[in-house]
Amino acid sequence: MINVVHSDYLCLNLFSNYIITQGSLWIFYVFSFILQLSKKINIRIPSIFDQKQIYKKLHLLDSSIYKKKSLLSLLDELIKSRFIELFGDPNNPYNVLWPIVPISKVTDCMVPGRDKPKSFTGTIPWITIDDLIVNNTTEKSKNNIGLTVDEIKAVKRKCIPSGSIIMSCVGNLGLCSISACELVINQQLHSFQCKSMVDNFYLMYYLSFLKGYMNKMATNTTVLYMNKTVCNSIPVILPPIELQHKFSKFLNKINKLKSDVQKSIDETQLLMDSLMQEYFG
Repeated sequence: MINVVHSDYLCLNLFSNYIITQGSLWIFYVFSFILQLSKKINIRIPSIFDQKQIYKKLHLLDSSIYKKKSLLSLLDELIKSRFIELFGDPNNPYNVLWPIVPISKVTDCMVPGRDKPKSFTGTIPWITIDDLIVNNTTEKSKNNIGLTVDEIKAVKRKCIPSGSIIMSCVGNLGLCSISACELVINQQLHSFQCKSMVDNFYLMYYLSFLKGYMNKMATNTTVLYMNKTVCNSIPVILPPIELQHKFSKFLNKINKLKSDVQKSIDETQLLMDSLMQEYFG
């Protein structure tokens, strides 16, 4: 007796390894038409009822992930809209109601040395561009890379303090985050320590609007690069500190919600990957 194969189930089976790697079912929809051309393939096939149940379960999980990712995008738009509502568009000078000053007037800065550590055996986070949680807080390396105090001293590095703004100054310019603890940054990053007249979360988010300005001011060699002088000359709109704090509280509230949504996405993806492995091996 020849088992009947459900088309949706077959696509999932054929492309399960790619789906797990990419974390999405989109490839399933792309390759559905292949069934029209497919030849006989020897695979272990459950009953048609079980096939439909497997597809239904995985499809629901994938739809859930898609909806949660869409929610994250909506929350990002909400933050941006709130910022413009409070402060105007930083790229439209006619909307600016407050003084504009160089960032060096409202912050101190710490820049990394040229020498890269020779070993990473400690717990003080070593942060690169890829580690930044953009427009949020960063507290660890994604690969759990860290330094000891001696390793930091050996290359004449310094820890930047908690609450510092970390900004990318090489390649993809203007990616910003807030250090959630003392950490060490690599040469592709620049840090600012805010003075009393500016809120660090306000300034972090404000800088995200200035990517066009940064690209224009950067040195264009093999990759875009902003040196210390350019970084410290970035113009900053300086609204009343109370208004900055108001936005900061709003941003942190939404970021907490985003973190919860992202955690749910990660958990759903883990479950889906596990089921894909169970069903298709």
